[in-house]
Amino acid sequence: MSASCTKEFAFQQGMLYYFNRVLLEQGIITEREYRAMKQKIQSREKHGR
Repeated sequence: MSASCTKEFAFQQGMLYYFNRVLLEQGIITEREYRAMKQKIQSREKHGR
């Protein structure tokens, strides 16, 4: 994987975590939905996308 792909992936992960948190803070999703999405995002990291 090239450095640019790694940077892009890191950026995407950061954005996913950020928006997941924003949705929770604004009451759009529940704590349960937040945790489920967080697990999916983490799973994406483990599988390399």
